[in-house]
Formats: sequence, C-alpha cells, structure tokens
Amino acid sequence: MCRSRLQCISKKMFCLLIFLFIASESMAQVPFLPVPLKQNQTLLPFTLPEELFPNSYPVFTNAREMREIEYTEMGRILVYFYDTKEAAENDMKLFTGKNRKISSEDSSILAAHYGCWEENEQFATGWFTIGSYIVGLRTPTNKSSRALLSKTAEKIITDYDARIKLMFSTPEKCFNTYLEAVKNQQGDLIIECLYNDGSEESRNAIAVIKNLISAIPMISMYERPRPQKEIIIDKVETVSATEARIGVLRQKEYDDSMPFIMLTFGLPLTNQLSTGEHLWIPMKMNGEKWGIDILTVQKLAFAKSREQSLQSICISNLKQIGLGLQMYASDHKDTFPDDIREVALHYTHGTALKCPGDKTTPEIQKVEPDTPISYTYVKGLSRQNPNSYKIIILYDSSPDYHQGKGRNILFIDGHVEWMPEEKFQKLLGEQKF
Repeated sequence: MCRSRLQCISKKMFCLLIFLFIASESMAQVPFLPVPLKQNQTLLPFTLPEELFPNSYPVFTNAREMREIEYTEMGRILVYFYDTKEAAENDMKLFTGKNRKISSEDSSILAAHYGCWEENEQFATGWFTIGSYIVGLRTPTNKSSRALLSKTAEKIITDYDARIKLMFSTPEKCFNTYLEAVKNQQGDLIIECLYNDGSEESRNAIAVIKNLISAIPMISMYERPRPQKEIIIDKVETVSATEARIGVLRQKEYDDSMPFIMLTFGLPLTNQLSTGEHLWIPMKMNGEKWGIDILTVQKLAFAKSREQSLQSICISNLKQIGLGLQMYASDHKDTFPDDIREVALHYTHGTALKCPGDKTTPEIQKVEPDTPISYTYVKGLSRQNPNSYKIIILYDSSPDYHQGKGRNILFIDGHVEWMPEEKFQKLLGEQKF
C-alpha cells in the first residue's frame, strides 16, 4: 500500500467512518474498517493507516507492529499484529490473567477469544484476539460502555470468521482473493493471502513482497500497455491435509502479469512453476486459513534462476533493478539516484548488480559506494523523460558477458531487451546523455 495515497485521505473522514462503526445500533450493516484507496473497496478488518503510531507497543511488547486510530475525541481502536495466531493468543493469555476476564455467561464469543476488560476511572477497554491480531476497543467509561464494546467486538469477530470462510477456507478461494487484491492494489490484503508460520524465513520472504507492493501503482502507470490474460484456476490438487497446489493453465502473457511478477520477481514462469500445460502455485494452511506458500515460491525462483542461461539470469537482474528504480523514483519526486548502488541498498538485492556472465567482477556480498558492479548506469534521467520506452538507463558493461553477441538493456519505463551488439551501439549512439 502506498503511503502517499493514504496521506491524501482526510483524517476527518477516517474518524467519521470509525465513529459510525462503533456507534451504529444496526450492527448487521456495519462495514469493516476500511482504507479508502478506492471506492467500494472491502478489506479484511484492521487495515489501518500506516502513518499512525507505527512501532509503538504500550501493552503487547511481543507484537511486530501496532496501529491506533481514534473514533471519538477520547475513543481508540488499538490493533497489535503478530505473525501467527498462536503468538497472539499466548500474549493475550498472560494479559487476561492480570485483568477482568470475560466469562462465557457474559459473552461466549469473547470468552472463546480470550476477552477481558481493562478499566479505570477514565477508560474502559475490551481486549480480544482475532486471527493473528490482538484488538482493543477503548472508550470513556460510562454505564453503556461495556454493552456497546461487547456488541461491537462480537460483530467484528463473527464478521471476520465469515470473511475467513469466504476468502481463505480453500486454496482456490485464497488464490482468487490474492488476484483481486493485486488487481485493486490492496496491500494489506495481499499480505493476508500469504502463508506465514512465524519463522524468520517467512518474515523475510514476506518482507520482499511488501517492498514490491509499493511498486504496483508505478509499474501499472509506467509500463507499456500489454493485453492481460485472465488468470483462471484449472485444477486444485491436495498434497496433504495442510498442503495443496493450484493449477493454472499456462499462458505466455502471464510472465508480464502483475500477480505473477509479485510472486516471482519478474522471473520467467516457465522456468519456475510450470509443468506441462500448467503453472502450479504451492499453498499451505495455517490454522483455519489457506495461504500462498511464498517461501517455497521464492526458493523455487532463485533455485531455478541458477539453472537458467546466463543471459536469462542477467535479464532477471535488470528487471529487479528496474523495479527498484521505479520504487526509488516514487520516493524521490520521479528522479533516479546518482548511483545505482543506492537502489540495491534499499529496494532490491545487491546480488542483482552482478551479471553471472561477468568473470571479472567479484561476487557481491555487501553493497558499498565503491562496490564493483557489472552494469553501466546512465545518470541524470527521470521518469519525466519523453519516450521513456526508448531511453536506456542501464546495460551490460561488456558484450563479453554473453560471448560477445550482445547485451541486455534496461529502459526507463522498466522493460528489458536483449540486443545484438551492433544494434546496441547504434541505439546508444543515438541517445543523447
């Protein structure tokens, strides 16, 4: 999700929406907490604005993130994010023991979700778990506080459970949810579609996807229009009780399809996920949710990339660098960096700066200002350059990387081409730097 979009949203509109959510007496019609990137967009609950109080953990210090939003002058919704449902429940069990537990007689739903009350003279806060979240609904203390908060919390839980069944209860539903989330640029929902077992490997794999999410609007805006084939699930195969795979009919156009670019970093799908006429997407179940096994997809991507020809791996490098340049430009008023190494430090992997056919440049372990790289970078360009699909911004420093036959070239608009050496020299000569 792009923060600049969120900054365009009126804070008053957010407060009004949340107030209506909490205060509504007609709970059957209450919507989820929305991030209004687009009209009529429906997300999972608790996708709150990222710029409000990130990295603040006043209660649950083991959470990986906390977000807060006000719905009245003093009322708050507090959401703590965890990698797994078990981690959230473990923290909540300890917290419940120190506060007034909600009994089954008071609310069977909240009791099943480790509900408890935290109260003082000023505030009443109802806490409960929901999936991999801990949620607190806080309001000034008064006679109706508990009844209102209990009713609201129960509605959140029952609606969330219904959404899980609707969107994640089968591999097919999860993958279709992912396709819609990418189409509508719903960043947090994309992350919800990914399997996360709480391990460091999973967190790192998902972190890469989070970086790519911010590039979706830029890629969509600056890439050359291409016809997009609708992605249709052809079959679902069960591997075990907690593993499955989605079979999608193979189409050449999928290599440039955003959902697959997100999963495979732009690497050709034929070399990673395809067998025969199908592309196979690995899926895993975590609790009651199915998710895309992004860790396996990434391992496949990098493992298969080593088996590709040197030319194809080099193309993949340039595509990754191209994505990084677009993300950098988005954060720097459409300008590109003075040094391409800046992109590797913050937006992509440093290993992408070495062509596998380059025998003179050492392996890149860490990117420093003087780290040798395989590519020549053209400084002084921006996304505002006209005819960006014709203007070279990065290319193989030598044709010797590819047996002297030619070079891979990255253009400003992000597309990559293989070009014979004679044609490359002619195009380079025509470009005015």
